[in-house]
Amino acid sequence: MKRLIAPKQKLSSIAVGLALAGMAAVPVAAFAQTKSNPVCPNETAHYNPGNGEDIIVPKGFKVEVFARDLNMPTDIAFVGNKDRFKAYVLESGTGLPSQCNDNTKVPVTPGDVTGPKLSKFDAKNPFTPDILVFDQDGHKVAGPLGKPTASGGGFQLDGPAIGLAFQHDFQGGRFFATDSNQGVRGAVSGGGNNTSRIVEVGLPAGTITTMVRGLPTGDHPMPEVWWRFREVVQGQPDLQVGWFVAAGCRRPVADAVRAAYDAPFPDETYKIGPRAMPGLIPTSPIPRAADRCSRHGGWACRSGRSRSGRARSPGGRRPPRS
Repeated sequence: MKRLIAPKQKLSSIAVGLALAGMAAVPVAAFAQTKSNPVCPNETAHYNPGNGEDIIVPKGFKVEVFARDLNMPTDIAFVGNKDRFKAYVLESGTGLPSQCNDNTKVPVTPGDVTGPKLSKFDAKNPFTPDILVFDQDGHKVAGPLGKPTASGGGFQLDGPAIGLAFQHDFQGGRFFATDSNQGVRGAVSGGGNNTSRIVEVGLPAGTITTMVRGLPTGDHPMPEVWWRFREVVQGQPDLQVGWFVAAGCRRPVADAVRAAYDAPFPDETYKIGPRAMPGLIPTSPIPRAADRCSRHGGWACRSGRSRSGRARSPGGRRPPRS
């Protein structure tokens, strides 16, 4: 979330932040449905964005949905003022370790996995990075911008793209982004190590100009604390999500905030996702994450082989701390 100036702007940022969770400003029942990965249509998930009714916010604030149905969004940047602004949302492209997240296997006709495939350079390919632009009412006004091209333009093909910033914050100026060609399969299109870049995004066309190239992608051994965390998350009889979040923060976390993290998980049947999360993170770049997927692992892959393995963190960035 970007640094903001006025309370009303903070409300706007919260609303846009909720867009990254894919919520819908419509009756819940209207959007409860089953969704599937275009590459693996048999891998389905219940999709019910809701209205943010389970989100606890401080007194005086409310949840407002800004945009929905985004594709692996990783960052957001604003330009304008509290009454009239644009929100630029960066979509990562290939972002999760799965044999189904493959930009070379997207069918032209949804569901026809044996038929013709979209080009990996097609602007409709959901597994390549891009930027979408929304106005202050949440209407898409431009994009996708920066899609990879066969001539080498745009973001790097395998992603992930992970950062956006305007030179002068809300006042605009030059527009910058970061990306890499690491991908989750070892960047099969061109090698992943040291491919991170800082680029300038030319508006309104969305042309991508490399400013700094050859930055490290963050290969490093997994620390012992990671393995302890993984063992506890996967084996703890009563997984307390809010407690884990609070334990990772530098400053004390209010009880209401912890309760907000616990709210989506009323009992153990809801905690399959958090328990599986550590296993989704590759702990070794070889073998490739996709090769470690089980027969039913379209959405979930097993992690690496040993505690001495090496792992990649996209762009080498560390998770934000409170």
